[in-house]
Amino acid sequence: MPLSPDPSQQILVSTAGSLPRTPELIEANAAREIAEDGFTLTKTPEFDGLLTDAVVNLVKRQAELGVTLPGDGEYGKAMSSAVDYGAWWSYVFQRVGGLEVTGENLFNWPHQESAPGDLRLTNMMNRRDWVKFVDFYTNGAPTGSHAVPFPATTGELTWRGQEAIEADIANLKKGLEAAGLEQGFLTSIAPGSGARVPNSHYASEEEHLYAWADVMRHEYRAITDA
Repeated sequence: MPLSPDPSQQILVSTAGSLPRTPELIEANAAREIAEDGFTLTKTPEFDGLLTDAVVNLVKRQAELGVTLPGDGEYGKAMSSAVDYGAWWSYVFQRVGGLEVTGENLFNWPHQESAPGDLRLTNMMNRRDWVKFVDFYTNGAPTGSHAVPFPATTGELTWRGQEAIEADIANLKKGLEAAGLEQGFLTSIAPGSGARVPNSHYASEEEHLYAWADVMRHEYRAITDA
């Protein structure tokens, strides 16, 4: 059946969000310095220019392949390899205050058992999927390595990522303009994902979760407003 000439009758095509980074972008990410907090990557005009060009080329490539709602490939989220299992999540640590590298993270903290009415966040290695498919995760999955260390919540969570999300928005818009498109999308993590870090500040997991919801609202609003 031929495609309808009416755009409203066409099936829109998109991607899952994260796409493999270019070798040049991975190399440039690796060359960036880490700030004094131990997990924030510094930016330079040279890197920003390379990132913009990479996003523009990526959006144009998606359009050429028939993707009608392209994304930025999550290129604004630092990766250590073409496929990085944690980049979709770890990027937000550089956009939120109240975090600190303590040496404790989701991979090494003690296992906690949940019970009905008492849900507890366990470590990564005891998640049901990791336990059931341990051979795949330890030997088969190309998980990459972390671009930066993982921090913990040690203070009140605050938003400090406005410049970063505005840069993501600007790069995507440039790509859409170059591709002759009007709409695209940007990804952002859910509060539950942000809250998957050790917490020594908030009184409960629920309070910690709602703090993440409050702080991530700034990123959600920036994206929807754009």
